[in-house]
Amino acid sequence: MNPRRFADAAIALLLAMVVAETFRKIIRLWWMFDDPFHFNILQRVSVLGTLYDKTLYNALGTPIFTPFFMLSLKSDRVWFGSNATAFYTHQLLVLVLLPAAEYFLLRLWCSRTTAASTALITCLAGPILSIAPVLMLRHYIGGAVLAIVATILFVRALRSGSRGMAVASAVIYFLAAGTKEIYFPLPALLLVIPEGSIRQRIRMVVPHALAALLSAAWRVAIIGPNVGSYGFVVRPGERLQRMATLPFRAVLQFAGSGSWGAIALTAAIVACAVLLAVRLRAARLPLAVGIVAALLPILPVATELQPRWAFALWLVLTISVAFVPRALPRGEIVVVIVLLLAMAAHATEWPSQFRHFKRMSDEAHVFADLAPGEIIRDAETPSVTLSEIAALVGTHGKAVYDDLELCHEAGTLRRVFEYNARRREVVDVGPQPVVASCRAIRTMPLAADFTFEEPGSFFWHLGPYAEGTYAFVINPERVYEVHRDGGFRSPGFPGVTLRVRYHSPAGWTTYSPEMKVDMVARRRIVFIRK
Repeated sequence: MNPRRFADAAIALLLAMVVAETFRKIIRLWWMFDDPFHFNILQRVSVLGTLYDKTLYNALGTPIFTPFFMLSLKSDRVWFGSNATAFYTHQLLVLVLLPAAEYFLLRLWCSRTTAASTALITCLAGPILSIAPVLMLRHYIGGAVLAIVATILFVRALRSGSRGMAVASAVIYFLAAGTKEIYFPLPALLLVIPEGSIRQRIRMVVPHALAALLSAAWRVAIIGPNVGSYGFVVRPGERLQRMATLPFRAVLQFAGSGSWGAIALTAAIVACAVLLAVRLRAARLPLAVGIVAALLPILPVATELQPRWAFALWLVLTISVAFVPRALPRGEIVVVIVLLLAMAAHATEWPSQFRHFKRMSDEAHVFADLAPGEIIRDAETPSVTLSEIAALVGTHGKAVYDDLELCHEAGTLRRVFEYNARRREVVDVGPQPVVASCRAIRTMPLAADFTFEEPGSFFWHLGPYAEGTYAFVINPERVYEVHRDGGFRSPGFPGVTLRVRYHSPAGWTTYSPEMKVDMVARRRIVFIRK
């Protein structure tokens, strides 16, 4: 190995070590979010079945096709069983590949200082903070690593004229698209990279086009052509506006909880992208195509954005920071300043982010060990997670997200567990919180209007209060907080019986009677209590 390559390898290794040290605490976590759901449905298929079994993808209930991610989870389950530490160690190993891969990509055009600084910017802040600790989001990171490697090989193919390297790039791209669908548009970005001639790029991208066709055909064969929206949605007449504001709302996801560090970093990264577009003609088309390619796959979920859906855009914009030295005489100073802002954003965002995940992890672990008659209430862990854990491990206790049905037995409750924010642990608080909650129930004005503007969806308007918290209570173990105005889309879902719950800022709670939302009959439901 010549000294230049040795230096690059050493820096890449150092970057991986920095990120490993930064996120090392994730190996303390347990199952969260969709982890137990995935484990339950993966029990029905073989390792290779994750690549073709239609029952697996039908069980997901969403038009998502991520076979190599499912293969990864199933393999972990086979190798590690229920050893969560091993799962998260695997997660950390995937994560540390990202800065190393990005560094090697940027070294194709940038100095070591710029490439290393930019790789750290990508990995220290923004959406990565909410992705790195979550097993069900591993494919965002793994897919990014594969997409970056595919890009490196493509550029090398252009520079060397190697068709074999172009084919290798296409194979890696195929793996990236099958890991996470947001990387499917990568060939469009490869086509506009300012390397070689347009004729060369077209010739070298042909294997990628074939890989894209194969990937699309595989998807259609297993789950069909559906790429429509799912989950929480807005009314049909509001969707154009939501789509028009998607870039702005996606960038807002970079700022996390809105700490000063995260806001400053977001502003700096956007400023760098604007600077490139203004001052560097060669960057305009790749930047524009990169932004479109990052946003296009998230259009179906553009209603209620979450940080992970902005991850591809985060990659595009943070990588663009590395090219500021080409637009400014002393641009490397700007890159280092952005790195310092990323470090500040990490310091202001990561501690609270990790506490949030640790709380959910602890709640799930305590719930799994509950004895008969014991309950855990007011958990931050989504209710569906704990219900899937119950199916996974056969817990004897109960998770309660609503106290209404407990009111008649509040006096007989003994061991009631809740998260104590001061002690940062789940503790036995006894029945008193349930008693206090039941005393706060009132018969107060409440209104709910459910409509069915399109098949497979229902929409609601709740009132009359502008402030406070609304929720749909399906049963004490299944509760969903919702916006006052909203909708839900799930084609094939027959409907649900629910109560509307309203928590007032004044401390009282009121409920509607049970209502059956029938997505087959699609009859409007209006409830008004004055």
